[in-house]
Amino acid sequence: MDSTRQHRPGSAEALRAFWQALSADYLAQNQISDESFHLGPLLPSGEELGLLPSDPRGLRCLELGSGAAQNSISLARRGALCTALDLAPAMLEAARNRATELGLSLELIEGDFDAPPANLASEGCWDFIHSVWALPFSRDPQKFLQRCASWLAPGGRLLLVSAHPLAAAEWIELEDGEGLFLPDYFRPVFAPRQSLDGEHFCVPRALTPSTLINAAIAAGLRIDGLYEPEPLPASRFVEAPYRGEHWTQLESQIRRAPHGLVLVAGK
Repeated sequence: MDSTRQHRPGSAEALRAFWQALSADYLAQNQISDESFHLGPLLPSGEELGLLPSDPRGLRCLELGSGAAQNSISLARRGALCTALDLAPAMLEAARNRATELGLSLELIEGDFDAPPANLASEGCWDFIHSVWALPFSRDPQKFLQRCASWLAPGGRLLLVSAHPLAAAEWIELEDGEGLFLPDYFRPVFAPRQSLDGEHFCVPRALTPSTLINAAIAAGLRIDGLYEPEPLPASRFVEAPYRGEHWTQLESQIRRAPHGLVLVAGK
């Protein structure tokens, strides 16, 4: 059987296979800092934008869809008590190796954020939940937000980065320059993404800002801010906590249309 057909796109099995196959190349091609909190390619850090808890020491922090847990490691460096959840064993192994190298204690859990392990969390036990670019891979974004809301402690904070609908658009050449083509703004779907070996794929989705905000409100969260961050100036790309040659090549596009939506909410 064609291995790309073994699992339906978006299933936990498909996502695990996709990220496991992509992990080594993804980590090699993207420079992701664990000294500051990244929000996405070429964007300012969470610290620079003032989106993080001012003093994370002792805070119980949970990262969903962590990849190699660079953001959790950055918080652990500042004294937070961090747990990170991801599907791909290779990503978690990279996180484990880095945490060991730095002498940090970090709880790493292999699992699906849409069907989390029973021992992961109980209601109201996390002070800070963060998830950067995982929501587009969720099978049920509304339930994702409901779960985050139920897990937050009173006074807790959620920082969620999702894909902007315009990030799903195609850039096309026009007579007077480049422009965006988006077939359906209200149902923005990315082209299927393949692992570099061509064997595994997934179909991430974006949410409109209103859908994201209304889902957070329905989950009982207080909206503290919704942001469409602009990338850093080119002269500061070396400071970007998430960077890489591929993203530098796309600078002109990322600079003219938002790539990510950043939601900050509280309970």
